Amino acid sequence: LLLNWFNGSDEGVTPVNPHTMLSLSGVWYAMSKISGICGQMPLEIKRKLPSGGAEDARNHVAWNLLRWQPNGFQTADVFKETLQGHALGWGNGRAAVIRQGNRPVELLPLMPDRTRTYMIGGEKYHVTNPDMDHDRIAAYAGNFEEAMAANPTTTVVIHDRDVLHIQGFGYDGIEGKSFASVARESLSMGLNGQRLAAKQSEKIGRAHV
Repeated sequence: LLLNWFNGSDEGVTPVNPHTMLSLSGVWYAMSKISGICGQMPLEIKRKLPSGGAEDARNHVAWNLLRWQPNGFQTADVFKETLQGHALGWGNGRAAVIRQGNRPVELLPLMPDRTRTYMIGGEKYHVTNPDMDHDRIAAYAGNFEEAMAANPTTTVVIHDRDVLHIQGFGYDGIEGKSFASVARESLSMGLNGQRLAAKQSEKIGRAHV
């Protein structure tokens, strides 16, 4: 029973995942602070000069995407903050590179809880299902491959050349490791303590009514 409690798997105990961990104020503050600062930092494209050094490549097709407007619904600051937050919590920040011919015209963030990265035939691919929400993935008990195989019509496979991938620390060098999975025990204690404190407060409130 105690083991189940620490793993967040006992009945009535808050499960530990990158979504539930954000309900811990310390985790939320740290991720928001780091991502916000990274979002405000300029991300510029540089061109190497024949004589050495580099200069701003303002005429490069990616300049405006990374500096000003990556897509139709995000500013560059929000886009960078979003991908950095994904990398912190889920271990990977990814955005699909949408092209017209060979010209990149848009960068669309890929939801980290429904995207995985694999090596297939010596090449790197990202598998995602943008139409699947977290609850539907959780219904497969965390088995990402089973969830994707069960929904083939909405599963998309993208080659690494068409994905901007901010990769956090990982064991295999292919994709980053989720902070929630690495720190499951300590996060579980915090979440369960928070839940139990709320229940106690609710009981005390009812007793005084």
